[in-house]
Amino acid sequence: MSTRNTATSFRARRGHKERSKNFTELEKRTVLELIAHHRDVLRQGRSNNATNRSKQ
Repeated sequence: MSTRNTATSFRARRGHKERSKNFTELEKRTVLELIAHHRDVLRQGRSNNATNRSKQ
């Protein structure tokens, strides 16, 4: 969910055509890192929930 919001805010910051032309490598890398980090957080949250449940 929040990953999509991040992408949307990036998109909203500039014109649509402009973005596709000027989307730099750095920006691409930043977005990919954000998504990867978000995935890691989700994965950790899921595994934590699983371990907590098994302890109870």
